Amino acid sequence: MYVKIVDKGECFSTTMESVNGVYANKEEWAKYNFYPQNGMVGEVVKRTNTAYVVKIKEGIYVPMTKNGIEEISYEEYHRNQSNNVCKGMDERQTRINNKFDSVVGNIWKLFTNK
Repeated sequence: MYVKIVDKGECFSTTMESVNGVYANKEEWAKYNFYPQNGMVGEVVKRTNTAYVVKIKEGIYVPMTKNGIEEISYEEYHRNQSNNVCKGMDERQTRINNKFDSVVGNIWKLFTNK
């Protein structure tokens, strides 16, 4: 199944889901200066109880909810692959991720006493 990302906010950027040993999360994406953007296209290569894992490029997998993707034809997928540019997180997404990481770090400290 070929899909287009229609709501990048519906991705699971912190999952430990993987495909062929490659994690589908923001730590793996950072290696490529990648972050999902609306308009990107890919192929669903795995389905879990909560996510559709979309292959955007070789080695880049994005877990999305059904609400974040729209099914497209192979022709539309092929035509729009130029939208799959690795340009990292935008400024707003960077702020959101930094806040999330800060909250998670504080919770970790509470439970580990570190």
